[in-house]
Amino acid sequence: MGQPSIDYASLKAGQTDPSLGKVIKTIIYSNDNCIVFIDSEDCIQWVDEIESGAEVKFGYIVNKMSYWESICNKLFKDNTAYENKSLLAEGLARVFSNNASSNKYAEADEILETTINKIKIEGETILRNDYVMASLWTFIILIVLIISEEVFKKQVISNLSYDWHSICQTAMLGGVGAFVSAITRAKDFKPEIIVDAKIHKLDGVLRVVLGVLTGIFIWLGIKSNLVFSFLNSANKSHYIILFLGMVSGVSERILPTIVKQFENKVDSDTKKPVKEEDKSAIKNPDVDSQKTKSVTEG
Repeated sequence: MGQPSIDYASLKAGQTDPSLGKVIKTIIYSNDNCIVFIDSEDCIQWVDEIESGAEVKFGYIVNKMSYWESICNKLFKDNTAYENKSLLAEGLARVFSNNASSNKYAEADEILETTINKIKIEGETILRNDYVMASLWTFIILIVLIISEEVFKKQVISNLSYDWHSICQTAMLGGVGAFVSAITRAKDFKPEIIVDAKIHKLDGVLRVVLGVLTGIFIWLGIKSNLVFSFLNSANKSHYIILFLGMVSGVSERILPTIVKQFENKVDSDTKKPVKEEDKSAIKNPDVDSQKTKSVTEG
């Protein structure tokens, strides 16, 4: 290949790269044959006139850098994106460096891996905060609803029923319990940084909504005598039901356990042996009708 047509080493920040037409914001590395820089839109740009792209290892480094640059674009909205992209560009620059050793690709990959770990930690923190904040706002809405329902308690009971008041309180306290669970387990919550932030926010909202639905389920189970039926006649049962509604929101195991017990009960009822007289009635359905007819004629 002939001499490079552009002296990349002479380019400065603020100038426009003649090969790509991009305004240079920060030069990461440059020499006579190539340049790696961050443009005015905080995107990683590079130009190479020595055709490193012909090597498979070079393609691996470029693809890896580009993938994590796209993750940065999704995750970060402030100077953190610029900082991490600059570090990713350092990995690519190591391949072009005149002082690079024979292990330049391994060194470039090591730089990328270090930066990727940093991106993961910072990204997980951001997404975890999104999850918690979504749960918090849903919790605040629930608190407003609880206060409103209590303020207008008499109107609710007179226009609807006391049961409506009770189920509303139990359901909303189930949501409060779910929020408590979300907060206490936030430190162990490990978000997927490749998943959009909106999904994690939705996860936070649905966690509280699930608590509300669990509270409704518990209330209906008690009132229908399917679970904790003794509470329907117990003193201060209303407060115990509210407590169970909140606990059901905190615990993710109560609802599945109750559902499993109910399924087992249904299975046991359906598998009970049929009595002999019931079997004969099934086999001879006309017997009862004949008896009825004879009685009528007599």
